[in-house]
Amino acid sequence: MRLFFVQQGGVGKIKKFEEWIIAAGTGSAVRPEKKALLEAWAHDGLSEEQIAGKMHISYSTFKEWKKKYKAFAQAVSEGKEAADVKVENALYQKAIRGDLGAICFYLTNRRPDKWRNKPAGGVIGGEEVKIIDDIPNAPTGK
Repeated sequence: MRLFFVQQGGVGKIKKFEEWIIAAGTGSAVRPEKKALLEAWAHDGLSEEQIAGKMHISYSTFKEWKKKYKAFAQAVSEGKEAADVKVENALYQKAIRGDLGAICFYLTNRRPDKWRNKPAGGVIGGEEVKIIDDIPNAPTGK
């Protein structure tokens, strides 16, 4: 005899859970074929809401599963991490090739002690900085 428990969301919610997660005792795992999908969607840059939509679950259920099941959260995180590494590498490559925007972004984020978009004055990188705005009749750009 097989017993079903019904909670908010009913049996359909339980079946959806069983489609994605293997729960055994105190541990849990994401089904391998579903783990690959989660990682791929996160790697492709889909938001968590979009991933939940592709899974045919609500975003609140998605967040609940992430909080409750470490393996589920880890699969999403690993996909995002792989995408982030690719983007970081692409930014680095552009900076190395001399792309001024990439260089500025890279340095202001990696070396904020020496590089800032808008110095506020004071000491930067051991040097005193004073902002002087005394250009008479400078065009305002408007």
